Amino acid sequence: MTPHHTIHEDYLVSMIDGRHYALLKRHIKTHGYTVESYKAEFGLPEDYPMVPPAYSRRRSEASRQPDRSARWNRYKNFYGGS
Repeated sequence: MTPHHTIHEDYLVSMIDGRHYALLKRHIKTHGYTVESYKAEFGLPEDYPMVPPAYSRRRSEASRQPDRSARWNRYKNFYGGS
């Protein structure tokens, strides 16, 4: 399987077992690999992603949203929470 065929919009295909994963880094750690050793073992490029493109976009968009913790802190302080 070529590296290009392992990257899909919502998941990545593991070169270890061929299964689909949203977080490849967690999977490869269970098999004793680091990110660097996984890429070296299977001949993947340095810029090979460990999360699918859709996951990266969702996280990026969430980071651009207004800070929801500030709203929670106002609520918590108003009602006397710690």
